[in-house]
Amino acid sequence: MILAIEGEDLRALRDRALLAIGMTCALRHSELVAIQREHIEFLPDGISIALGRSKTDQTGKGATIFIPRGEAHYGEPSREVA
Repeated sequence: MILAIEGEDLRALRDRALLAIGMTCALRHSELVAIQREHIEFLPDGISIALGRSKTDQTGKGATIFIPRGEAHYGEPSREVA
């Protein structure tokens, strides 16, 4: 699916990054579209994403997920985002 997105313009880069992150982290649509640039921290060994409250977050505290650098069959999220 990610390979079907052609081009190197901002829209194509954004779409590939969102798909890679969504598939890697198994995020709900609402969690994925709520991610803002300021929620993403680029680290030497991957990326950290702060998620706000979600449907399954009963305490409302949110969560932080870490995506390590590495190859996956559908793309490398930390490379797609960077």
